[in-house]
Amino acid sequence: MENKPHPAISEDIRDAAVVMESSHRIVRQQADYGKDVISNLPVEILSSIMCFLPTEDAVRTCVLSKKWISIWKSITNLHFEERFDSSWTMARQRFFSRFVTCVIHRLTNIQNFTLICKPEHDPSYVDAWITSILNNKLQKVHVHYLGGRSYFQYRHLLFDCDSLVELDLTMNFIFLKPHNSISLSNLKLLKLCGIAFGNDFHFNFPVLKVFEASDCRWFMNVRTVTINTPLLDSFSLLQHELSNNFVINICASCLTKFIYVGHMLEDFVISNPSSVRHASLHICIYGRYVNNRHNQLHKTGIRACKLLKQLSGVEYLELKRDEIEVLSHAKDFVANLPLLGKLVHLELWNDISDFTVLLNLLHKSPVLKSLVCYMEVLFNHDILDLIAFTLVPQCFLSHLKYVRFLAGDIDGGEHQLCLAKFVLENAKVLEKMTIQKSWRIPEMKMKKFKKQLLKCLKGSSNASVEFMSNYSKGDFQKLLGMNKKEDTPSVYCYFLCKTKRKMENKPNPASEDIGDAAVVMESSHRIKQQSADYGKDVISHLPVVTLSHILSFLPTDDAVRTCLLSKKWINIWTSITKLHFEDRFKYSSLTKARKQFFQKFVTSVIRRLSNSDIQSFTLKCISEHEPCHVNDWISSILSNKLQKLHVDYLGGDFDFPYPHPMFHCNSLIELDLTMDIFIGRPSSIISLPNLKILKLRRVVFCNDLHLNLPALKVFEATSFGWFNVLKLNINTPLLESFSVVQYQVSINHVIKISASHLMKFVYTGFLSEEFIINNLSSVRHASLHLFINGGTDNQLHVMGIRACKLLKQLHGMEYLELKHNEIEILSHAKDYVTNLPSFGKLVHLELRNDITNFEVLLNLLHKSPVLESLVCYNEVLPNQDLLELLDFTLVPQCFLSHLKYVRFFAGDIDGSEHQLGIAKVTNYLFLFLSEMAFSNSQNSVSTLPLQL
Repeated sequence: MENKPHPAISEDIRDAAVVMESSHRIVRQQADYGKDVISNLPVEILSSIMCFLPTEDAVRTCVLSKKWISIWKSITNLHFEERFDSSWTMARQRFFSRFVTCVIHRLTNIQNFTLICKPEHDPSYVDAWITSILNNKLQKVHVHYLGGRSYFQYRHLLFDCDSLVELDLTMNFIFLKPHNSISLSNLKLLKLCGIAFGNDFHFNFPVLKVFEASDCRWFMNVRTVTINTPLLDSFSLLQHELSNNFVINICASCLTKFIYVGHMLEDFVISNPSSVRHASLHICIYGRYVNNRHNQLHKTGIRACKLLKQLSGVEYLELKRDEIEVLSHAKDFVANLPLLGKLVHLELWNDISDFTVLLNLLHKSPVLKSLVCYMEVLFNHDILDLIAFTLVPQCFLSHLKYVRFLAGDIDGGEHQLCLAKFVLENAKVLEKMTIQKSWRIPEMKMKKFKKQLLKCLKGSSNASVEFMSNYSKGDFQKLLGMNKKEDTPSVYCYFLCKTKRKMENKPNPASEDIGDAAVVMESSHRIKQQSADYGKDVISHLPVVTLSHILSFLPTDDAVRTCLLSKKWINIWTSITKLHFEDRFKYSSLTKARKQFFQKFVTSVIRRLSNSDIQSFTLKCISEHEPCHVNDWISSILSNKLQKLHVDYLGGDFDFPYPHPMFHCNSLIELDLTMDIFIGRPSSIISLPNLKILKLRRVVFCNDLHLNLPALKVFEATSFGWFNVLKLNINTPLLESFSVVQYQVSINHVIKISASHLMKFVYTGFLSEEFIINNLSSVRHASLHLFINGGTDNQLHVMGIRACKLLKQLHGMEYLELKHNEIEILSHAKDYVTNLPSFGKLVHLELRNDITNFEVLLNLLHKSPVLESLVCYNEVLPNQDLLELLDFTLVPQCFLSHLKYVRFFAGDIDGSEHQLGIAKVTNYLFLFLSEMAFSNSQNSVSTLPLQL
């Protein structure tokens, strides 16, 4: 017989073995505790581990021990990411540049490269880094760098690296002729952001599976873009800025996902669209209030219908923005759409502006199983009859099982119930209807709405209706940035009343006593009444019109916060006519949460006020906000009643549409822009009939531009640019003040001003422009502040001629300021200065810099016969003949008859004769001079009364 161990004994032995093994393991661990186990691993494993670290941390391991000194040099993945925080300095930028350069020069076998850096870096460094890592084994490149806008203008060696598998670029590349194609045989993923294409382009990627293009720029001469990708699985195009109309050819037989976000100005031609299963469209209407709105929407609707016709095989379709409204302008094309025979899920994420378009889509979707859409439909008077007599779509009778409505503000009206009733009564296989309501809807209204909805007959006995909340009051408080502990924000309104009594006849003392007693009694009654009303809510009893007018003077975020005061205040803020959005984090560190909060808040408020009468709009935000959001905000508030528009935003890097619809808003009275935006492209004429104040900063004038502003009174342009401009015509017959401040040198331009009422002319810059001003006899105040950019004598001579021509046109002025280098510039064109006309009305002259040439000053004085006051620097840069010139010069006419006041700004005085020359001549020759004042560098003034 076989010997079998006793069960109890075998279990004891097994337990004892487990205990002994555990004890040995613990002993080994205790023996190894504190030892450097990682360093004993092979170098290949260590380098593979360090590839998962940021390169900065991987390089730091070189200080661990001698073995680790060179291990980091064998890594194959490089990840350089510059920290975007408030502690960033120029020293840190230089350190980052040196660090990246040193690391790249020490590595040869690089497979993955990631670079995320600030736009302040020199583009030549970024170009050198990318070029250095190119090799036959490089597979993945991710670069995020938005600097060097005019640097990357030609095809880069990066697009010839055939080993690339993934390419993710957020850069200012500009593809120009003759390089109009890219072919990478191993590329599987391509993401482009900010790339500009200057001509027709061809992508040839035989194994590409994912293509994403975001905010790319297409120049005017682009007509066709071809994407030859037979294995492409996902295509995504996000186009937030306007572009010209061109055709995108997609040659992809395996395409399953198609996403588009933009203004639908492109025509799509898909070679094999039957493979697409998922489609998402986010079409934005651009220029809602321009004159040719209907024509634009009709063309956009036709393009959308053509695209949907190609996507007839989709199973999942999302329409996220204005697609229903766009399609409503091309109803003939919508009616002829092919059958969407595979569509099982449809989402409509915006208000339904046309119910007939929705019905057409439902009739074209016979197997639709789920529907998600807004319940609120923008109705006309015939909508109820349309629903009552319309044919029930086929999907309602056989397939539709789930419906979800996103409810807006509900008032219980029949027009808001008709769509839900129509679905609930006619969907024969419906299993569940969900209505997602907003927290803003009062509970009583929701109960009334629910009661009316449940009265209708259900087409399906298994159908259930469920009501869900969307946002809570606490969520809304978070959206407004309020603390939960705050019950209600305090709103203070101060009404100051001052009563003045005037009597024609002076009363006698007795009447004065009676009057004083009456005043005391009236004051006591007022105090008692105020004490009785203390603590009462007096403001809420004011008319709604008065309250909304008061709220218009508050910042918009404070005005919106008043909705939490009481039920009466919930919707008062929606009637304000002035919007003022200012990013409170403009001068502090911006987090992603703060950025999203500001964007959501502005978007929500503008959408709520889209149908109201917005008269004034102010937006001040930092450059980190996306230009697409800023553009949507500005476009949404444009209406026939908008009068004042102030925008301070220096982001976007000229990624705004042109021409922008704000330049077609004829109701504007004030326009103040600090933006990187093109003006005059492609249209060369801007006409705003009611504009009175125009202030432009950082804008770029394109092409030969004509500004026709018949009511303009104030024009200011600061730090602007020129693009393909030779002449700028400004036709402003009522213009009173013209100011140009230009801190950069540009090529010669002509600025022609037609203004018969111009009173003030101010110019600061290098005088690269030539001014032609019609009818300058009305100008009374002129100020010139000219810079010298280290020019040659010839350049100074040209500037001097331009300055003389400008002064010649300003001969009728009464007040003239020359603030910088004007005397030196005029000294290079003395012949022209001598031939200047007489300034017969000039009574005040200011020279606010050192006098480099006394002869020019004398010529100006001789040309000013009625000059009454003179302000200039006392310090004259001397030459050998200055004293003789003072002794034998002819006395200007103004010295003998009109000049009464002189003020000198004295520089460093050393007592030399040349510094006293002008003062001596003034003292002895100004016959009518009554006072002479001297100001030193600390602006202290000494006045000397003169006794002649």
